[in-house]
Amino acid sequence: MTPVLIHAPQPFITPGQGSEAGAGRKGVRRTPKSALAALTLAYTAGAPGVSRALLLAFAKAVLKHPDAPRPPEPDDGTPLVCYGEQHWAEPDRTAITEGMVIAPDTEGRPTRYVADKAWFDELFPVSLGTPVPATSSATTVNPPAEAGNAADAGAPTSAHGEAAADPRDRLAALRRELPARVELVEGGYQKAVDAAHTLMTDFEEAHRLRVQLEEEPLPAEQRIEWMEKLTKARAAAQASVTTLQQVEALILKV
Repeated sequence: MTPVLIHAPQPFITPGQGSEAGAGRKGVRRTPKSALAALTLAYTAGAPGVSRALLLAFAKAVLKHPDAPRPPEPDDGTPLVCYGEQHWAEPDRTAITEGMVIAPDTEGRPTRYVADKAWFDELFPVSLGTPVPATSSATTVNPPAEAGNAADAGAPTSAHGEAAADPRDRLAALRRELPARVELVEGGYQKAVDAAHTLMTDFEEAHRLRVQLEEEPLPAEQRIEWMEKLTKARAAAQASVTTLQQVEALILKV
């Protein structure tokens, strides 16, 4: 799916999106690896508002994209609009062309929206990399056993009376999910690095202009407030480095 996701009339991911300006039109800034990792996790581990029916309908529509002979049309004839442009004035909206994909709902049925980057980023956000509960993978992929199943009668339960997840199933699920989670963390760090570099560049320009224009510096309390916020951010970054070093050591043990 990746080439089509990149080259669609409404690209869902773009190779340069990590450094794009104009986030209001292009959507959130994230790396292609982050976008693909979130999509992978939605399929393997589940995600809020994302059903298997939605994923399969989206995949089928995307894979048909290169051969689409005409613009998509809903069954009821309702005019389509790109999901991220639904609140735009009609003259500013993108024309619906062949190759675009109708966004499916949770049942896999077509909606009145064309799937675009805003739709993709909303359903498959960077935050999808947040660890899921131990039972998520099992309940997403496998249907619950029927009540009264004798084989489950003696199964161990959690403190809330729920059936405990099989450790082997949990390990298998983690091994499927961890590569995508690594990609998400990598993408998140690259985004933070880019933001820090942009911040430094902007402050350098502000300093140059202040000197050039012979303006007075900002009030001391304003500068102190900014420095305190950045000190907290730097401390969090240093703590995260320690955490990543621990993860590196654990990789050798998994």
